[in-house]
Amino acid sequence: TLATVDPLTGLGNRQTMMTQLLGERDRVIRLGQPCCIGLADIDHFKRINDAFGHATGDRVLRAVAECLRNAVRPYDILYRYGGEEFLVCLPSASLESGVQVLERMRLSVAALSLTDTDGRPIPVTATFGLAPLSADISVEDSFEQADNALYEGKLAGRNRVVVHHPRPEE
Repeated sequence: TLATVDPLTGLGNRQTMMTQLLGERDRVIRLGQPCCIGLADIDHFKRINDAFGHATGDRVLRAVAECLRNAVRPYDILYRYGGEEFLVCLPSASLESGVQVLERMRLSVAALSLTDTDGRPIPVTATFGLAPLSADISVEDSFEQADNALYEGKLAGRNRVVVHHPRPEE
């Protein structure tokens, strides 16, 4: 378990993520079912660590992980990608249904009611990028597309879900 689970959040870790994503991409190819990946990043997490301390930052990471776990479908796979980033694999999800799942996750994070030891509120939101896991491109390229969508969401003001839309050259 230690080799496959992030000890802070209890989610799958980055080491197991790629193996499982490759398996999901194989399922997309074999069965022709859609699948999406979503990348989430806690907004302004450095500010949380700086203002409230790293122990509180760890508590926020655990709370967000639990919140995300409770917002996904039973067969979705959630990972801590690293730092304050999470990845969710959404088997059998079109982009439209993927947006619904990520939007539910986003609203759930924004509704967290966290406080520090002095009772001061800790505002927490997250930005999400969504991309298809496709037979046409590698898992790494799908991840990059989700990451680019996430970056667009950060530039557009954070606390939102952005879907990767292929450009003509893709």
